[in-house]
Amino acid sequence: MEVNRKYLAILAMLVAVNIVMAGLLYVRLAERAADPMAPVAGFRAGQLLAPDIPASDPNSWEPRPTKVLRPGPSAAFSLQTRFEMGSAYALWGGDVRCWVQNVGDQDMFVYGFSFEADWGAACATVGMTVGPGREIYLGMLHFDGPKSPGTKQFRVRTAVMVPAPIGADLVKWWYDFGWVGDSVRNIAILPLGDTPHYSEKSNPRYYFEKANRIMTSDDPGVLARASAIAANHSGVYNIYQAAAAFDYVFDNVQYVNDPAGRDWWATPNETLRKMTGDCEDHAFLMAALITAMGGNARFHMETDHAFLSIYVGTDIAAVQAALERYYNTHMEVASFRDSSGFWLAADSTASMCLGGLPLGGQPLASGWELTNTTFHYVIDMMPD
Repeated sequence: MEVNRKYLAILAMLVAVNIVMAGLLYVRLAERAADPMAPVAGFRAGQLLAPDIPASDPNSWEPRPTKVLRPGPSAAFSLQTRFEMGSAYALWGGDVRCWVQNVGDQDMFVYGFSFEADWGAACATVGMTVGPGREIYLGMLHFDGPKSPGTKQFRVRTAVMVPAPIGADLVKWWYDFGWVGDSVRNIAILPLGDTPHYSEKSNPRYYFEKANRIMTSDDPGVLARASAIAANHSGVYNIYQAAAAFDYVFDNVQYVNDPAGRDWWATPNETLRKMTGDCEDHAFLMAALITAMGGNARFHMETDHAFLSIYVGTDIAAVQAALERYYNTHMEVASFRDSSGFWLAADSTASMCLGGLPLGGQPLASGWELTNTTFHYVIDMMPD
C-alpha cells in the first residue's frame, strides 16, 4: 500500500509539472508577436468613394481670332519652345509637355501644338495670348508609338498668330503663321515588356501599420492644401480634383533621395514644409490630399520603388474620357482592377499625369504590368 502511495505521489507530481509546463508554453505562445507580414483587413464594401465625373471642360481657352491675314514680307515673330518628354514605348506611345516663350516685342496668340513623326502625329488645340517676354505652359500631349522600338525622329510644332498693324483695338486683325518649328529631334522608343514574375501581398501588417501611421490626412496643413487644390474644380470630390492633386505634387515636390543607408518615410506635412522627397514621400503626400478631399488611395511597394493608386469606381471608360478633357489630349491609362472596381496609377515621380505608367510599369502586347520587381505589396491607406 505504501508503495502504491509512493507511485501515486510521483504520478501526481508529474501531472502537476506537465500542467505547469503547458501553462508556461501557453503564455509563451500567447505572447509571441503576430506575423509581421500576415494580411490585415483593408477597405470593406461601402467604404470606397468613387470621384464624380464632371461633364464640363475644365480648361478655359481664349477664343481663336477670326480676323486673320496671310503674313506679308514684313510680318515677323520670335519665340522659343521647350518641352520635356517621358519614356515612350512601341505601340503604347508616350507623353510630351510643352512651353512657349514670346521673345518678341508684341503679343502672340498660340492656338495649337503638335508632335509629328514618320509614324503619325498628335495635336492639341489651345488658345492663349502670350505677352512679350512671357513663357506659358501649353499642356501635355500624348502620342501613339510606332510598331517597332528603336531611335526615331520627331518634331514639336506650335500654331502661332501675331497682331497685324491694321484695325482698331476692338476689331484687331492677326497674321496667321500656321504651324511653325521644323527642328528634328531623336527619340528612343522602348520595346514592350515581358510577362512579369513577382509575389503579391495585400495589407501585410507591418507595412500597413507603418504607412497608415505616417499618412496623416487630418493634419491642418494638409487639409488647407487639399481645400485650395479642390477649389479650382468646385463641387463634390471629382476626378478633376484628383488630377489636380497629382499635378500639384508632380509640379511642386522636387524628387530627392534619402541619405545613403537610410530609408526615411516623411509625413505629408513634413513633405509640404520641405517640398522635397523620394517616392514614398510623394505617395504619402498625394494619398493624404486625396483622402482629405474624400477619396481613397492605395500604397504600392516594389523591390526598389513605391507609388500610389486612386480608387475611381467601376466605369474606367468614363474616367479616361474625363482625364482626356482635363489634360486636353488622348490618353492611355494604367489601372489595377479588383472586385470593387478600378484603381488608377498615380506615380508623380515617373509619370506626367494621373493614370500614367508608374516607374517599372511597361506595356505588354496586351495591357501593361510591373516588370522590375520581385514583390508587390498593396496597402490600403486607412488612417485612424
